[in-house]
Amino acid sequence: MADFTSSLHLNGFHPTLDVRILYEEPTDCTSIIFLDLPPEVLVDRFELANYAAEYSFHLLGPSNVELPVVALANETSHLMLEITPEDSLYRQVTIPLHLRYPEVGTDDYVAVTFPAPHGYLACPLPEEENVTDKSVPIEFAHILTSSRLTSLGTPQEAFTLKIPAGNSLHTPRVEAGTSILILLCCVYMAYKSFATVNRLSNSR
Repeated sequence: MADFTSSLHLNGFHPTLDVRILYEEPTDCTSIIFLDLPPEVLVDRFELANYAAEYSFHLLGPSNVELPVVALANETSHLMLEITPEDSLYRQVTIPLHLRYPEVGTDDYVAVTFPAPHGYLACPLPEEENVTDKSVPIEFAHILTSSRLTSLGTPQEAFTLKIPAGNSLHTPRVEAGTSILILLCCVYMAYKSFATVNRLSNSR
């Protein structure tokens, strides 16, 4: 049917996920990609809108890029992409990702694992066969009730990311350094203020 592969490219807190589909023959069916993301990884719906020429999307779950993980109740995100058919036998799409700041712990990094995307071909069903395919994630079942889904292959192994995290063991040194810096700034400002007053007094 098709060769479906995906690869993760790291770029700090803004990795990207590339999905490649190599069809065995031209198809009039829509290619569907499902992706489930843990709380530490998210997609920005406004950024996805920039890829309208490549795909349309449906996104469920938290998408506020400013929230840290501790502000979420272990909420996951669910993304569905729809890629319209073309004459080309090869399609590649990019999914921009973002990482949230993880909870402070005793390690410098937090390992986060999430499943690789799963691809399907969605072909229209006759109206009398309007059913919900059991392979459709329940979050998007209402969108694909009139489509028959054919898997584009077994998903790859899950991806693992190492996200930099605040280390609670560093807290005393960070607090001490911050306090010293603030104190030095206050001393410097007092010195400059006193010097300015003296200069103005001597100029009269």
